[in-house]
Amino acid sequence: MLPLAKMRERIGWLVCPLCKGQLLSSSTLLACVGCKREWQQTANFANLLPDSLWNASCSAWAQRQDAMIASYRDLVADPPHAARAYHYDFDSYVAHLTTYSGRVLDIGGANGLVRHFLAPGVDYVSLDPSVEWLNESWDVLGDYFPCLRQPIQFVCGVAEQIPFTHRFFDAVLALWSLNHCADPQRALCEVARVLRPGGRCLLVLEDVEPPWRDILNLSYRDHRLWSRKRLALEKSKALLLGWPLQPDHLRISESHVEQWTAGMFSESYRAWHGSYLTIELILETSRGL
Repeated sequence: MLPLAKMRERIGWLVCPLCKGQLLSSSTLLACVGCKREWQQTANFANLLPDSLWNASCSAWAQRQDAMIASYRDLVADPPHAARAYHYDFDSYVAHLTTYSGRVLDIGGANGLVRHFLAPGVDYVSLDPSVEWLNESWDVLGDYFPCLRQPIQFVCGVAEQIPFTHRFFDAVLALWSLNHCADPQRALCEVARVLRPGGRCLLVLEDVEPPWRDILNLSYRDHRLWSRKRLALEKSKALLLGWPLQPDHLRISESHVEQWTAGMFSESYRAWHGSYLTIELILETSRGL
């Protein structure tokens, strides 16, 4: 894990997720100057998950998080298969991921596996609501993804309440994670807040219904047919592995994304990769957040 010393060096950049107030650091606590709330920190991570979620051990939200982690544990029980599955998803995005530099926030970044596909020297931070990703059991994938054996900057939190100050990041990744946000619109507003003007946000959305302009495109139809075959194969593998479908999934349409990002972002890239809709957004330079 990353020594929290590096995170403490930038304590001025961490903020209270609720009121965005300044945080003061002690050995085990982060205290908000504004609303007076206190947040836990350890040698490995800062826990800035809102109390309403963190303390709700019996809540539906907590149960969904546990189910999602369990599904990934089932996947990594077979490391070679898990490595192939991760490469299958990520390899399509290498050309994009290697262009990001500076400070990069990964929403739902888990154990930071995407670092394997990023350019060297990126200042990477994973924001995820589950500290289970810091468990050493994930080290079994280290032979395939050496980055998992490297320290990681990890903050426990959610996209709807990003605990970083304004204009801190050069890029934000939301790879297959926006579909799992309780409030995707609020999450995108938070992305706009923490991005510098001109910063980039890469969205990868699953389970999106294509618009008519794509359905009427012959090359897309051919690709979609192939994608459905691939999806059926992956579902068969999932069933054989006992890998449950994640229960917190929200269906998002492209029109939703257009509505939520209007006035904040411009679209610089849009493409289908298999059954995933990929959109890169640029924060408008006029955004004076």
